[in-house]
Amino acid sequence: MANDLVYTTQLIDAVLKELKDNLPAGWITTASGEARLKTLEHGALSDWVVAPPEDGFVALLPAIIVRPFDITDDRANAGTGRMQMLDNAFRLVHIRCFDQCYTSSGAREWNMTKARARYAKIIGKALFDDVYMGNPTLTSSDAAGAKVVPTIMFRSWDIGTGLDDGSAEEVTRIARMRQQMWAIACDFEIKVSVG
Repeated sequence: MANDLVYTTQLIDAVLKELKDNLPAGWITTASGEARLKTLEHGALSDWVVAPPEDGFVALLPAIIVRPFDITDDRANAGTGRMQMLDNAFRLVHIRCFDQCYTSSGAREWNMTKARARYAKIIGKALFDDVYMGNPTLTSSDAAGAKVVPTIMFRSWDIGTGLDDGSAEEVTRIARMRQQMWAIACDFEIKVSVG
């Protein structure tokens, strides 16, 4: 069995590639009727210095950041012999200013509830487009290697205001800034077999 059970960097790289390949073109390149993503990267909001907009935080938006939650052993699906199944939990956070929100026809969206739902749908479609995630190569010290089990599994979306009980911490943190921006968060899981 491998002793290097952490594949989060390679898995997030695969997630970011899926997003780049499957998000609408206007998200990746400058196009009319949509704000281009300025940040598509590994990251946790707690690692960013969230300063008032005049200090440059807004210059990073719109943003999608992906961070690992935890890695747990999935003994129920481990199989036989030396194989070990790992559940890798992740959170994707999308942060956007009010003036970066558009409708599907390219007009400015002024209803932020509609905007959050629209962008969640677009991101979800891109993220869960290929359950194999392009079959990323995972490096492992185990001679038998490590591979992504062909499933990326949805856990939950937080597309609310961030002020409700049970909101994702990033959604709440952005909401409490009381700025003209919002965040949504998607939790998902990727299984990896080792050995």
